[in-house]
Amino acid sequence: MTLLRTAVLAGATLATGLMAGRFFAYSCWVMPGLAATDDRSFVGTMQWINRRILNGWFLAAFLGAVLLFALAVALIGALLTRRP
Repeated sequence: MTLLRTAVLAGATLATGLMAGRFFAYSCWVMPGLAATDDRSFVGTMQWINRRILNGWFLAAFLGAVLLFALAVALIGALLTRRP
């Protein structure tokens, strides 16, 4: 059971880190670059990005972070409420 908790917590940490890195990079590099364009280019580029980001890798990291975190909380909560 300890190995399962450790694996789930490590997976949740990795998936959360991947999503945080993606959002950080997006806000630091993509948005400032798009801010330098005109409105029509901005909207067109954002629509293109939104269509391209819908893939299995993004979905796995995005939903995986939430699901693994919830599972880690449940497993650790079960450990803390267990009576000796």
